[in-house]
Amino acid sequence: MDHRTEDLRVLRTHTLLLRALSDLLQEKPFDEIRVKDLCQRAMVHRSTFYAHFEDKRHLLTFGMQAFLDDLTDGMPCSDNPAPLSPGH
Repeated sequence: MDHRTEDLRVLRTHTLLLRALSDLLQEKPFDEIRVKDLCQRAMVHRSTFYAHFEDKRHLLTFGMQAFLDDLTDGMPCSDNPAPLSPGH
């Protein structure tokens, strides 16, 4: 199997589950969301969910990290940031 195809499948699964989580969070608190709810909304089998994530908290953490990565993607990165001038 082509690795790019496999990567696209993983990306698709993650995207569907993260969208489902986002949608469900608009409807009810995190504690009331079940993995079954996520799978139904994302149209993903429960076994597929568990092949990618340990539980719903793992999915949430993964989503938050992906969001942070997207935010910082375009930011300049330096091991030695320039010091702020006095008054800043």
